[in-house]
Amino acid sequence: MILKTILRVFTFAKPYRLHLIVSMITLLIVTGINIFAPMLARDLIDNNIWTNRSLTIAIILVLLYLMRGIMRAVSNTLSHYSSMYVCALIQKEVYAHMQMLSRNFYSERQSGELLTRVTNDVDQVEELISHALPDTVSNIILVVGVTAAMFFINAPLALVTVATILPVLSVGLFQKKVNKAFTHMFEQTQEQNAMMSENLQGIREIQLFGRQQHENERAEKKFFAVAKASFEAIRWYSFFSPGIEFFTALGQVIVIAAGGYMIATGNLTSGDVVAFLLYIGLFYAPVSALSNTLETIQKAAAGASRVFEVLDWPITIQDGEVSMTDRGGEITFDDVSFSYDSNELIFDRLSLHIKSGQTVALIGATGAGKTTFLNLIVRLFDPQQGKISIDGINIKDYTLESLRNNISIVSQDVFLFSGSIYDNIAYSKPKTTIEKIREAAKNAAIHEFVISLKDGYSTLIGEKGVKLSGGQRQRLALARAFLRNSPILLLDEATSAVDEETEKEIRRMVTQNFKDKTVIIVTHRLASVSDADRVIKIDKGQVVSDLIQ
Repeated sequence: MILKTILRVFTFAKPYRLHLIVSMITLLIVTGINIFAPMLARDLIDNNIWTNRSLTIAIILVLLYLMRGIMRAVSNTLSHYSSMYVCALIQKEVYAHMQMLSRNFYSERQSGELLTRVTNDVDQVEELISHALPDTVSNIILVVGVTAAMFFINAPLALVTVATILPVLSVGLFQKKVNKAFTHMFEQTQEQNAMMSENLQGIREIQLFGRQQHENERAEKKFFAVAKASFEAIRWYSFFSPGIEFFTALGQVIVIAAGGYMIATGNLTSGDVVAFLLYIGLFYAPVSALSNTLETIQKAAAGASRVFEVLDWPITIQDGEVSMTDRGGEITFDDVSFSYDSNELIFDRLSLHIKSGQTVALIGATGAGKTTFLNLIVRLFDPQQGKISIDGINIKDYTLESLRNNISIVSQDVFLFSGSIYDNIAYSKPKTTIEKIREAAKNAAIHEFVISLKDGYSTLIGEKGVKLSGGQRQRLALARAFLRNSPILLLDEATSAVDEETEKEIRRMVTQNFKDKTVIIVTHRLASVSDADRVIKIDKGQVVSDLIQ
C-alpha cells in the first residue's frame, strides 16, 4: 500500500525527473566520499613519516571534503526545488478536481478538513521527495559500503561491531502499527482544523450566544486529542535516540579495547583503528537516520493517501458536448425525481414546463424544494430520475461552462469575495467596462451607495463582504447577476434583506431589463408574486397549483 502510494506521488514528478536524477547522483557522490575518506585517513596515519605522499593524501582529503560540501549543497537545492514544485502540481490537480465535484461532496465534508488535505498533507509529500526517499537510498548504500570497508580492514572486529546494531533493525516490526498511528494523527488534526475553521467563521454567533466557554472546552479536548494522537504516532521511535547513542558508544569501546589488543599483537595498525572509529560514526548515523526516515515515509504515505482520496472522488456532474449559445430559455422538468440521500425524496416524478420569456414566481413552504429546483437547473446536482431540458436539449448534453454562462443565479445566502466592490460585480463577467459595472449597480439599486463611499467602486468589502449590511450584500450580488445579462435569471429570496422601496426599484429594473428573458423568483413576498406572469406552488415534491396571471 505504501509503495503504491509513493509510486503514484512520483507520477507527478515527471517534469522534474532530471533534477531528481542529478540530485540523487550528487547524493551518491557524497555517500561515496563518506565511504572512501576514512581509508585515506588510515593511510595518512600509517604513513607516519611526513613525505610527499602524506601531503598528497592530505590534499586529496581536503578536496574530497570540499567536493562533498558542494555536492550536498547541489543535492539539497535540486531535491527541494523538485519536491516543492511537485507538491504545487499535486495541489493544482487536487484543487482543479475539487472544482468539478458536485455539492454532495462538499455537503459531506467541512472546509477545514479539505484545507488540511490540500496544505498539511501535501507538505508531508514534500518531505518525502526532498529527504526521506533520497536519504533512505543513500543511507542503505552507506551502511553496506561501511560494513564492507570494515570487513576489508579486519573481519573479526567488524563482525563484533556490526552485531551491536542488530537490535535496532527490529524497527521493521512496528511498520504497520506506526502507519495506523500516523493515519489516526492526521484524522485528529483534520478534525481540529475543521472545528477551528467553523468556529472562526461563526465567531459572531459564539459571542452573541455567550458560548465562548463551551467552545473553549471543545477546543481544549480536541487540542489534547491531537497531542495524544501525535504522541502515539512517535512513541514507537522514542527509544531509538538513546539506543543509538548507547550502541555507538558500545562500538567505540569495542574498537578501542579490541583495537588496542590487536595493535599490541601486531594484527592491527593505528591507522586501522582510526579508520574503524571513523567508520563507526558513519555506521550508526545512517541506521539512526533510517529509523527517522521510515517515520517520515510513514507520515508522508498517510498524508499522500488522504490527498489521493480527494483525487479519486468521482466527478458525478459530467460535462456535455453541446455548446449552449443563443438560447431562448425554455425550461422543462420531465418526470424528475431527486433526493439528497436515499431516505427522503425532495421531488417525486415532478413535471413542469416554463416558456421562454416567462417570469415565474415559485412559492411553497420551507423545505418544499424551491432552492433545490434552481440548483438542479444549474446542475449543482443531477436528478436520480427524469430529465431537465432547456430549449428542448437535455442540460446534461450542454457543456457546464456554456450552461452556467447562460444562467445567472442570486441566492439568499450571498457569498462575496474579499476584494473590492468592482471586483465582486465584475466576477461574473471579467472582461467588462466600468460603464457596464455602473449600469448593473444602478439596476440593483446600489450605485448611489457605492459612489457615496470614499473609494467608490474600489472600496474593499472585507472577507465575505463583512463591511456591508445584509441588504447591501444582496444588492451587490444582484448587480453581479445583472451584469451577466443571461437569458435565464434565477432569484432565490434575492431581496429578502432589502427594504420595500429598494425592492420595488429592483423589481422595476428586473421587469424592464429582463422582459424578454426567463426569470424564476423564489419568494415569500406578495409584491414579487404580483409581478410574475405565473405563480407555481410546490409541496411535497409536486406542483400543487399553477396560476397564470
